[in-house]
Amino acid sequence: MPARDLVSWNTVIAGNVLSGMYDVALAMVRKMGLENIGPDAFTLSSMLPMCAEYAGVVKAKEIHWYAVRHGIHDNVVIGSSLIDAYAKCTRIQDFFSVFNGLPRRGGITWNSMIVACVQNGLSNKGFEFFRCMVKDNLKPGPLSFSSIIPACSHLTSLIFGKQLHGYIIRTGLHDNVFIASSLVDMYAKCGRIGIAKSIFSDMMQHDLGSWTAIIMGCALHGQALDALKLFNEMEVSGVRPSYVSFIAILTACSHAVLVEEARKYYDRMIREFGITPGVEHYAAMADLLGRSGRVEEAYDFMCKMPAEPPGSLWSALLNACRIHKNEELAEKVSGKILAVDPENIGAYIIMSNIYSSARQYEEAATMRVSLRKRGFTKKPACSWIEVRNKLYSFFSGDKSHPSYVKISKALKVLYDQIEKIG
Repeated sequence: MPARDLVSWNTVIAGNVLSGMYDVALAMVRKMGLENIGPDAFTLSSMLPMCAEYAGVVKAKEIHWYAVRHGIHDNVVIGSSLIDAYAKCTRIQDFFSVFNGLPRRGGITWNSMIVACVQNGLSNKGFEFFRCMVKDNLKPGPLSFSSIIPACSHLTSLIFGKQLHGYIIRTGLHDNVFIASSLVDMYAKCGRIGIAKSIFSDMMQHDLGSWTAIIMGCALHGQALDALKLFNEMEVSGVRPSYVSFIAILTACSHAVLVEEARKYYDRMIREFGITPGVEHYAAMADLLGRSGRVEEAYDFMCKMPAEPPGSLWSALLNACRIHKNEELAEKVSGKILAVDPENIGAYIIMSNIYSSARQYEEAATMRVSLRKRGFTKKPACSWIEVRNKLYSFFSGDKSHPSYVKISKALKVLYDQIEKIG
C-alpha cells in the first residue's frame, strides 16, 4: 500500500493477534509508532487479549498506562478489554480497579466483570454484578446468562440456578444453544441430572458444547452407559469430538471402571482425531487403572508422560495404593509427590495411614513427626449442602452447628446401615 492509515494498521494488527502471531503484532505496533501513527482504543483493545497467553501482565500494565497517558483509559472498549486481560492473568485487584474507575458502563463492561469474577472463583461477586446490571436497566443477553450460569455450578446452588432459568424463560432466550448448554452443565453439577437430560432433549439443535456437557454430566453421576451411548450419538450426528469431549468420556469410563472401553477411546483420540493427550486425559486413565486395582500399571503409565506429572495426579495414585494396600509402590509414589510438591501435607498423612494399616507404627509415627517438624498443619476439610434454599457449610471437626447432635445421630444411623450391607 502506498499509504497506510490508522484503520489499515489496526486491521492487520488485529488479524495477527487473532492468528496467534503475537510477535508480528507487537513488531507492527512499534513500526506503526515509528511512522508517527499513534495507537488508538481499537489498537490497544486488539492487543490486550494476547497478554494472558503470551505477553503477560507486564505488557497489560504497559498498555494500561499508555491509555492513561493519552486519556483513553475511560473508553468502554478499552476498559472491558483491560478487565478481561487482568482476569486471565488472575489480577483480581487490578480488574476491580479498572471497573471502579470507568465513568460509563455498558453491557460489554458488565459482562466482562461477571466473567472475570466467575473465572477467578468469585462466584458470589459475579451474582452481585449480575443483579447490579439488571438494576442498571441493562437487559442481560445470551453472553450474560452463559457467563453467570457457571457460577451456580461453582457454588452448587440450585436455587440461584432455578431463578436464572426462570428469568431466561421469561426473556425468551431458553432456545439459545449456548444458554441451554450452560443450563445442562449447571443442573448436572447441582445434582439434577434428570432435568439436565430433559433440557438437552428439548434443544432444537446440539453443538459440541451441549454434547460434551451432557456426556460429562452422565459421567459425574455414574451413568457411564448413557455417556457412552451419547458419545456415539454425537459422532453419528456429525459432531467431531474435541479435547474436552474425550476428558468427559474417559471420566465416564473411570467412574464405571470400564478399562477396555477407556483404552479404545484413548487410542482413537490419538490415532483418529490427532489429539495430543493432556494432563486431564492422563489423570482419567491413571485414576481408572488405580480404581481397578492396577496400580503398578498406573504408575508405569504416568512415568511415560512427556512432562512430569503434577502432585495432584500422583496423590490420586497414592490414594489408590492405600485402598489396594500396596505399601511398596506407595513409598515410590510419595517420593514422586514430595519431589514436585515438598509441602504436600496429604502425602504425609496418607503414608502415615498406610503404615498404620500395615501395623508399622514406628514408620507412621515418623511421618507424623516429620510433618510437625516442618511446621505443617492439615487444613480442615469443608463440604456444603443446600437444604430448603439455604446453604450450610461444615468443616471437619466443627461442632458449632446448632443441630450438631441431630446430625451426629443421623450419621450414626447411616453408618450402621452401610455396615449392614457390607
